[in-house]
Amino acid sequence: MPTITPAPSGFASHAASVNGVRLHYWLGGEPDGPPVLNIPNDNLAPSIP
Repeated sequence: MPTITPAPSGFASHAASVNGVRLHYWLGGEPDGPPVLNIPNDNLAPSIP
């Protein structure tokens, strides 16, 4: 299981469950800044042939 890193300064850690999949995400940053999505490779589901 991947380790959840503490949220960077100015961000808040959140989690949600969507169709049985638990998602961990951080909210924060500049309100007018660009959205950023970071998905570590070790969290990706393997593809099904």
